[in-house]
Amino acid sequence: MKAGDRDVLRDFFRKWQEVIEEFHITPEHIYNWDEKGVMIGLTGREWVLAAQDRKEAYAIQDGNCESVTVIECASQANISAFPHILPPYIISAGDTYTAANFRYLVETEYGDANILKGAVFRKSKNGYTDNKIGFDYIKWFDLQTREFADNGRIHRLALVDGHSSHLTLEIIEYCMQPQVNIHIVCLPAHSTHILQPMDVGIFGPLSRAYKKEVSAWCRDCTNGRMSFASFLLCYHRARETAITNRNVQKAFEATGLLPLNPRVVLDSRKVRQDAKEEYEAKLAIEQETFHPMKPLDPFNLPPTPRVNKTIEDIKTTGKFYTAPAFGSS
Repeated sequence: MKAGDRDVLRDFFRKWQEVIEEFHITPEHIYNWDEKGVMIGLTGREWVLAAQDRKEAYAIQDGNCESVTVIECASQANISAFPHILPPYIISAGDTYTAANFRYLVETEYGDANILKGAVFRKSKNGYTDNKIGFDYIKWFDLQTREFADNGRIHRLALVDGHSSHLTLEIIEYCMQPQVNIHIVCLPAHSTHILQPMDVGIFGPLSRAYKKEVSAWCRDCTNGRMSFASFLLCYHRARETAITNRNVQKAFEATGLLPLNPRVVLDSRKVRQDAKEEYEAKLAIEQETFHPMKPLDPFNLPPTPRVNKTIEDIKTTGKFYTAPAFGSS
């Protein structure tokens, strides 16, 4: 965040509080969702234990570069009856995996029907979200949480980033229906690293856990590329490790959203450091472009022959030389 954006943060927290108080929204009905890109079979760089005399050391990776997008959603609810961690919404490029296809893949290869239970599978042209998927997701989210919101009579709040698929006209019209009552709050630009619970406390542990699972799979299964079913198993295990009640609760607390505590963000090292860097950069630019006029000291002028003669005349005769008045000949 830039130095001037502290006011933006304060304004966001004020509006956040106003929406919650006006519609009497309780924590179990406040959700955050976001997309996460996942590369099947790739873990990135790793630390590898090797002999000291080896110049390079390598870790086995599957090499499957297929990319999928997973939408994760959770609320801070600590009531077991509420669906505070929703099933993943998985978007892949190419063929569509229906629930039946998914169950067949997993049960055939691993014999476990509980892997990513309730997950939804969609496809898009490139494996990313688009406006159509964004609209389908809000309707699915409504169905997943409606029963626990008294069939839409209790207001719900969804915190999202500024991606275009999160706030289309269709989504706004759908959420404004009296029987829906979903309020969408969009985060300020460039603030997800400090205000979005998924980014602050969930996706980091999830990435590390997934990397660990894929590395273990690559060590045990060196033949062939990682199948989609194997990817789902690795992601399921990573998800069970990372997306826990405790992590979700800590993520909301770390953003200052629930319980409401703006000072957590405003006084954080990230915001203070960004503000300091912005101020120093602005000051450096001003110093480079602004050169104030300094009064000339007649006894410390540059040592040219004419200047030296003028100084000597002043010292000896007391004569002061001035420029002719404007317009005089």
